[in-house]
Amino acid sequence: MTTFKEKLDQELGEAPRFTKSLQEDILRQVRQTKKTRRWSYPLIIIGAIVMFLLIIEIGPLGQIEQTQHASIVQLAQQQSIKKYTMIYNSDEEIFKAGRPGWVIGQRVMEQSSEKVLLQQLLQQATVTQMNERTFFRLQRDVGVEFEKGQVMKLKMFINEEDIGIVDYDNNSFYKVENKDLAKAYLELIHQ
Repeated sequence: MTTFKEKLDQELGEAPRFTKSLQEDILRQVRQTKKTRRWSYPLIIIGAIVMFLLIIEIGPLGQIEQTQHASIVQLAQQQSIKKYTMIYNSDEEIFKAGRPGWVIGQRVMEQSSEKVLLQQLLQQATVTQMNERTFFRLQRDVGVEFEKGQVMKLKMFINEEDIGIVDYDNNSFYKVENKDLAKAYLELIHQ
């Protein structure tokens, strides 16, 4: 027996103060609290991360993404274009316009006449079927940024008579059947 136990027995006496069942309950509760303490800190960290991600999704960044799902015609009628970028891209799986950094062949259109021409084009677009885009000869990726921060990813198929537009966000195909606008946009591209 240890000296501490002997001193304790002398002060308290030999008789145990707690019954066996009470001692077992106390031991069981102590063991349970140790187990929960081991998991409490990781659970708090995981909960904080989940809450942080939810705040990002629901917050202003999430609201911008939700408004991006408006059609290009609606956005072009309600807001003016801030700027847009255009690049030649024949690969339909990869979108190249608007990437940060220097990209070979990318043109940033910031003049008012260029923006007005694209806005007129988008306002006159009508929804058609996807298989009509095989008749076009020029393909361009166009990233359009509107005044309120919405960004649209468009693939344009350009011909002398009409223009086809694929909206990457809504997965829809539009067609503009205005020869004058198509020719003016072709001239803009070849400058």
